[in-house]
Amino acid sequence: MQKTENKTNNSVRSKLVAAIAMLLVATIMVVSSTYAWFTLSTKPEVTGISTAVGANGALEMLLATKDADGNWVYGKGTVNSEDAKVRNTYWGNLVDLSDAAYGSGSITLYPSLLNVNAGAINTGAPISTPVYGADGRVNSVEEGGMFGIYDVDEKAFLGSTNYGFRAVGNASGLTARQQAFRVALSKILVSQSSAQSKARTSLSANGNTLAAIAVKKAMGTSDSFTAAEIAAVGSMITGIKEALAAVEEGYLQFIYAYLNSTDSGLEDIEVTAAINEMEKAISELTTSDLGDKVEAALGAIGKETDILPTYSNFEESVDAVAQAEDAYNDLTKTGCNWSELSGALTPLVKVDAIKINDVPANEVKDKTSEIANQVVSGKGLNVKMVTGGGVYADIADFAGNYTVGIEINTELLGAGIDVGVVPATMKAETTLPAAILTSAKAGIEGKAPTDDGALKPITEFYGYVVDLAFRTNATTSNLLLQTAPADRIYTGNQNTETAGKGSTMTFATTDANFTKDAMLGLMSRLNVVFYDTLSGTILAKAKLDTAAKNVEGTATDGITANLYVVKEVEEEVTKDDGSTETVIREELVTEQTDAVITGLDTNDEKHVSVLVYLDGEGIENKDVAASAMQSMSGTFNIQFASSADLQPMEYSDLHTTVPSGN
Repeated sequence: MQKTENKTNNSVRSKLVAAIAMLLVATIMVVSSTYAWFTLSTKPEVTGISTAVGANGALEMLLATKDADGNWVYGKGTVNSEDAKVRNTYWGNLVDLSDAAYGSGSITLYPSLLNVNAGAINTGAPISTPVYGADGRVNSVEEGGMFGIYDVDEKAFLGSTNYGFRAVGNASGLTARQQAFRVALSKILVSQSSAQSKARTSLSANGNTLAAIAVKKAMGTSDSFTAAEIAAVGSMITGIKEALAAVEEGYLQFIYAYLNSTDSGLEDIEVTAAINEMEKAISELTTSDLGDKVEAALGAIGKETDILPTYSNFEESVDAVAQAEDAYNDLTKTGCNWSELSGALTPLVKVDAIKINDVPANEVKDKTSEIANQVVSGKGLNVKMVTGGGVYADIADFAGNYTVGIEINTELLGAGIDVGVVPATMKAETTLPAAILTSAKAGIEGKAPTDDGALKPITEFYGYVVDLAFRTNATTSNLLLQTAPADRIYTGNQNTETAGKGSTMTFATTDANFTKDAMLGLMSRLNVVFYDTLSGTILAKAKLDTAAKNVEGTATDGITANLYVVKEVEEEVTKDDGSTETVIREELVTEQTDAVITGLDTNDEKHVSVLVYLDGEGIENKDVAASAMQSMSGTFNIQFASSADLQPMEYSDLHTTVPSGN
């Protein structure tokens, strides 16, 4: 019986290796063939000795920051450093923000609104803040604000575009020009995130069909491509045009920053006039071709493209997409052959620049078995498009690296091989020192308008953001919000050093007149939003369970409430006139397995930012304390889990048990 099972397993494994090998060949499409004509043997070997290697399932996280060159920091430095900012950037199971270096105790939140559009947060200005009139009332709520990173020497959150633990707020004393300069810089970041998101979405939606097209061409099974396959190429062209439009917006925001900077040499009144002319020229455009807005803007202010860093790269990308679109428009949409389809596809993905598991495309055919075995052994299939690899790779040059996980159905590979789906990772990676828009922003940052040379501290706080990155070696798993306390490593562990605290907020008040009910009302207004750090896509929302029966403690000693993911549910309600209407309400997700934040790809970094803010909808003066600068203050603890059943390595010094006989 055992032999039969082994034989079956080996057969499945062989089929899977063959399937993946064909996929590798297909992925690189047409690469010149080389053959090993002789089999040489100089070092005989012994095989088949049974050996087991220990497993170590893990969900790891760190505080995500960037270095001076704009690259994400994953564990640089010394792991046992006394500096909390170094320790927190290592993969592990604990990010401790209690250190004074983060300044979290300096933040007092005031009411604001979430700045969201079509399910995504504005990553450059995630919160809309109130504008007060002379009569003390809120005149409007406007997009704006700035991010700040705590400076220990200045004991303040100073304006910054880095990541990590960030305060969101406004700085008193900024002129309109200084504020406009800062907003333009933040919107360059927004455009980068949008470009990455558009390209990622396009690849994700069309990756399986792209693989099917590649298989047909590489294996020679057919030179006929279907209407659905042709449509997928059209969808890719549409998606990549949207990504380039986001890049164009980044260049436009650079122009805004330039006009407001010292580089322009303009007086305030001249800046206003130039911006008015620029926006008028853009509004009068009758076409929406890529690059038209930039050309109109530059023409209106009398400048050439030489003020835009490497704008020629953008023009080349636009030309490549136009070439692909022309070829696509000439296709017979019901069917075509490769010579017709390639003109629409190859400008987007250039075969000779692809790498498979870091093996250059022209070497893959000699190493298909080696790479396929890497996939079978759990290392995954990683397809990388680098600088010069087509317009998808160009987006990484402009906006920064991006990754998408796809699943390849092996049934598409033909030859009767169908062993399910093979997970694959597609990554676009720039070989430039930094993304073009990142460099553009860094170059203009030092040209702030007059009197803004020194970074101004945030004086009014409206929220804070914790930027995290996660990774796991488990397959098809989800990142969960862990509400109840759970040990960070073992189940049933007795080691208090590794004990988790769950996801809770604890608040206390120093105002004797501020009641427990009032505190619970205010706590119910605290919102937690999990979003994709780069694209701003909202992944999940969470709120506190402030039902009096479910909280612990007193107003003065501290009230603790659990944090839960919330879901929106529709409900029919009857109005006073007897008619009914459908309303949407939020409901706490109390089942742990349903508290999903986002999916995780195997061994791939997933960036998730956590935004905490006080929702201003409905808050009035009666809802806060009157005789104290703060209504309440406290701590926030948040814990995560994986939906996969992770098996940790046993380590006696950590996995302590209850002593027996003592």
